[in-house]
Amino acid sequence: MTRHPPDDHLNELIEQAIVDAYDDDDEQLSGLHVVIGDNLAVPFETTVLGLPLPGSPPGGAEWIHTFRRWAKVRA
Repeated sequence: MTRHPPDDHLNELIEQAIVDAYDDDDEQLSGLHVVIGDNLAVPFETTVLGLPLPGSPPGGAEWIHTFRRWAKVRA
């Protein structure tokens, strides 16, 4: 199982991603989309209906954790 980055690190990444966004969910989501697209190494394998995962997470996977934290905090 992959370790998740600490919450304080994820909070720093959230701030980095949404620095130019107003307090608007759509603008913040757009900022996160851009940094994920810029940083996530693709293609990568994942588990779908029991198909195997790669041995290690793809480069930039911390941005997926960052998005999930942002979405949880916004909910």
